[in-house]
Amino acid sequence: MNQEKSPARHRRWHRPKPDSIAVQRSQLQSIFRVLGASDLVESVAIPDAGPRFPVMVVVPAGLSYAQLCRHMSAELPVTGDGLATLDTELTDDRVPEQAYAIRLRQRVEADVEYENMSAAVVRRQGIAGVTLREQLLHAWLRFRLTGRYLDADCCTLCSGSVFTDGTVP
Repeated sequence: MNQEKSPARHRRWHRPKPDSIAVQRSQLQSIFRVLGASDLVESVAIPDAGPRFPVMVVVPAGLSYAQLCRHMSAELPVTGDGLATLDTELTDDRVPEQAYAIRLRQRVEADVEYENMSAAVVRRQGIAGVTLREQLLHAWLRFRLTGRYLDADCCTLCSGSVFTDGTVP
């Protein structure tokens, strides 16, 4: 039987398998200890996952992009010309005034289903896009758990965030 390998874009990360909320809360604790919010993960309501969205990301209240990038850069490369202005130049659909949790697909690369769609089309279709803050937390968690990066072959369009000029990260 000749089976083709799935393209890199369809790879899923499997280690460790986040098969329960308790396991994922424990994994997130490692990041929140660094951020000084280690008790946060236990107090956040977790949305139902369903089979399509097994990965949980918790966003701490008041977490700025500057704080997030500073902490992440101690463990993995975080570079870019506009990092210093993200907090003033970027508007997110979900702002962490209170801590919240989201569920994501367990994929290494961006969703193939949306690869030829603009952020405007995604929004018109009522699809809740990931914010840059959520994607960075997801990438950091994956790196801590596996030593590997998200989006190694392509980039995730963070349609839940918009720069002041109308572009999306």
